[in-house]
Amino acid sequence: MNSDRTALIIDDETDIRELVGDILEDEGYDVTLAANAAEAREKVAEFTPGIVLLDIWMPDTDGVSLLREWSQSGALGFPVVMMSGHGTVETAVEATRLGAADFVEKPISMAKLLATIEKARQYWASRQIITTDQRPVEPPPKLVGVSQYIKTLRQAIERVAQGDDGVCLCGPNGTGKSLIARHIHHQSTRSAGPVISVRADGIDAARAAIEWFGLEHDGVLAEGLLQQANGGTLILLNAEELDAESQRLLLSSIERGAYKAVGAMQEQRLNARFVITSELTRGELLGGGFDVELYHQLAVIEIETKALAEHLEDVPSMIEHFVDQLVKDDSLPYRHFDVSAQNRIRNHSLSGGVRELHNIVKRALTLGGEGDVTAAEIEELITQPLVPEDDGVLFKMPLHMNLRDARNEFERYYLQHQLRAAEGSMAQLSARTGMERTHLYRKLRNLGLDAKKEASKS
Repeated sequence: MNSDRTALIIDDETDIRELVGDILEDEGYDVTLAANAAEAREKVAEFTPGIVLLDIWMPDTDGVSLLREWSQSGALGFPVVMMSGHGTVETAVEATRLGAADFVEKPISMAKLLATIEKARQYWASRQIITTDQRPVEPPPKLVGVSQYIKTLRQAIERVAQGDDGVCLCGPNGTGKSLIARHIHHQSTRSAGPVISVRADGIDAARAAIEWFGLEHDGVLAEGLLQQANGGTLILLNAEELDAESQRLLLSSIERGAYKAVGAMQEQRLNARFVITSELTRGELLGGGFDVELYHQLAVIEIETKALAEHLEDVPSMIEHFVDQLVKDDSLPYRHFDVSAQNRIRNHSLSGGVRELHNIVKRALTLGGEGDVTAAEIEELITQPLVPEDDGVLFKMPLHMNLRDARNEFERYYLQHQLRAAEGSMAQLSARTGMERTHLYRKLRNLGLDAKKEASKS
């Protein structure tokens, strides 16, 4: 067994091991559990995990000592995320020095854990590229489409990429802002440098300085976002979610053109290009409390992205692209979307943009039969009736609620029904709802739903 979809969880607390194991299994990992360092050594001798989650405080050998053992013996052939409810700055620095990719604190947030694992895997993959054969990072997927909007967007990217000014990509959800940002980096003079992408709401306000500037302790530097993006591009997604302290720290460093790692004596020159994204317009962003000066420092150039509903002529070529991509990357069966199916999708609202279109295509390939995809099949996929009660009565929404409470009530009811239909499988739930699994975990937690308990009610 040697796959990047394998996970080894090492923790002496049974509940933690099993909880994290269940989460990762739902995310498609082949999970192995170890209660102590001795068991962990045995497992690593049997296979190379794709990711290791390692508890620091264990009764036989602590996690840092085990990490040191692997590092010094040359056996550290996998990314490691350290876990602890009693972490210290010194411990985090030592683990980073020994090769740990990241660190999470208990109690563990599911959304934070999944984001950290993905970040650790990306870090490890990029490190292997740099240290093995110096292969260039693959270019981002192409911007698909034949409309005048897509043609103009390609031209704008090409022009913007030639400079080094900060860029703001503003537009509705699902318009490909992250992909556009990566194209700007790839076509720029910084393309040989790193490209770091981070969600603004993933930056911990309590550790904002360390997250941005890194941490130096006893001469050892644990890199922050600005060190990681040095010489390249830092993509800040959903900038409207950036907390006030993070904004203040970032503005100060940009105005000085330099920053200093926490605990360090010397400053480092700021050498990262910023590309930020927002679902808000400039007026909405600044009116919502985003620092005006910081915005103008980060966003010298603005590019507005359009909803897919405004360039529907691109839908057929996007469908073809997504089919080819899913057949290649997910090993799904090839199916052709006939003209009637393409037209039915074009006539759908597609309020979720490119992501919703991708999910419709994926559901058709995953859940459908053989032969061409037809309009009738698309109709069934995108126009399901309201969730019925067990006796077939449609869900009745109390109309005295405010909009937010009413939406939460519907979402709770909807997801309860879908969880039962999916028998608790997060993979099936993702396909049925068209939502990414990371977002599903966050949504279920916010609504107070337990996937296994809801599935058991069916």
